[in-house]
Amino acid sequence: ESKLDAIVKSKSDATVKSKSDVTVERKSDVAVERKSDVAVESKSDVTIKSTVENKAHHDDFSLSSAEIKSKGQTGDPNCLVDLVFILDKSQSVQKTFQKQLDFAVTLIKAISPADFDRRIRVAAVTFSSHAEINFGFDNFNNQNEILNALLSLAHLGGNTSSVSGVNLAIKEIRERGRIGARKMVVLISDGKSQDYWENLLDASDRLHATDAIVYAITANDDYYFRELELYTRNKWRVYVDTHNTRFLDDAILSLLKCQEPSVPEFSFSPP
Repeated sequence: ESKLDAIVKSKSDATVKSKSDVTVERKSDVAVERKSDVAVESKSDVTIKSTVENKAHHDDFSLSSAEIKSKGQTGDPNCLVDLVFILDKSQSVQKTFQKQLDFAVTLIKAISPADFDRRIRVAAVTFSSHAEINFGFDNFNNQNEILNALLSLAHLGGNTSSVSGVNLAIKEIRERGRIGARKMVVLISDGKSQDYWENLLDASDRLHATDAIVYAITANDDYYFRELELYTRNKWRVYVDTHNTRFLDDAILSLLKCQEPSVPEFSFSPP
């Protein structure tokens, strides 16, 4: 065998190996691996995975002075509260969804576990282009169960319809809200809804017709304040930027004593 023949043989063998062997490995092996992995993962697996990941990444966003003082405290037994979280899980909050979840989780953790036996009931609604009730007032009366349910919520993406979320919250309040209980709504969103403005106005009117106290908070730097204010009807109950930490003080006071923080008088005039 000459030196030239050896070179030709070496080149042809390498060509066959690189083209055929690699092609087979990439097309068949990878395809099988991907299909089998996806098929095995069920919806329950995804929920469990979401809960574990949220717990792993969760940090209380800020321990305010009121929260530190309130830990272990039981609120006024005459202060009954039905609390609804309305959480945005649309595409515009993808990067801050975990921080948004922290707002809700940290608030619940700040209250004594005993208060969730009867005094405080919690419901959660999430929305993107459509909304769903993740759990209602009657589902849990245990702090750990509420926290686990919140931590199981996963980001979805898609368009933004705060009206759909508010509508479901109104439905839950009307159908399962307790007579004599304080209705408290916490909207966690950037306020960049794609709903028509007249629909936003209508949703706000119907929400306040339930006599709910509405708070709005966002973790996004890019937000639409006017929409958030439209829902709260008081600019002092909209918490953005560096005012996020003040939310805990105000919300905890509301949950413990059914009181509102001292804020300047403000008259809201819808556009």
